[in-house]
Amino acid sequence: MFKIAICDDDKKICENLNKVLKQIEKINDYKFNISIFNSGNAFYKSFIENDYNFDMVFLDIELSEENNGVYIGDVIKNKFFKETKLIYFSSHTKYAMELFKTHPYDFITKPIDFKTVENVVISIINLINKQNKPFTYKIKNDVHEMDLYKILYFTSRGRKVEIVTFKNNGEDTLFYGKLSDIGKELEKSDFFFIHKSYLVNYHNVAKFEYKKVTMTNGKELDITQTYGKKVYDMRMKKIGEK
Repeated sequence: MFKIAICDDDKKICENLNKVLKQIEKINDYKFNISIFNSGNAFYKSFIENDYNFDMVFLDIELSEENNGVYIGDVIKNKFFKETKLIYFSSHTKYAMELFKTHPYDFITKPIDFKTVENVVISIINLINKQNKPFTYKIKNDVHEMDLYKILYFTSRGRKVEIVTFKNNGEDTLFYGKLSDIGKELEKSDFFFIHKSYLVNYHNVAKFEYKKVTMTNGKELDITQTYGKKVYDMRMKKIGEK
């Protein structure tokens, strides 16, 4: 079951998008729990009060209220559920820089068509299925698990490896191990090296640059010359898959 929210103050758009999602659900044999909100303020209030954790949120940018889509997206991604996939939609394409801080998964221009929505939804579901499995590690004699999608990156700390997440988990994420072994284990789960000491989750990179990446928690990590071409090739491959 995938939890999806639609928020637009135009009821007709919400209805049309809901119909499209129902079609996608039927064609692909998915199960969706869809919640519709015709007010940004109502969505914001309901989100906070009910502690909703949606898998994906379709959010109109130009809500005709004080709390527009960018503000609500910022609250969702930076204060509550960073793993939620935001899909913004608008009649305009002028918002690219403003949306950067909310790290949206995609941006769709209106009018919304079936194939575009289907491609986005299937892409997100494939990602969730790929990264929803746990990474297992041991601290002393205790076995711990961490869902892959929650992991920003692994970093070496001498003979130990630290799992860096959106939260500071301290000693609970520091264990004996080799980063190279973890890299081999997670190669098919979209983790890649940018440095001999950093194994990064592709889906938690907010921005790629020539000599560094910015993670979704704002942390900047250097790409060393040794890994520069590999990072570039991986990036081009992932772009081609979309």
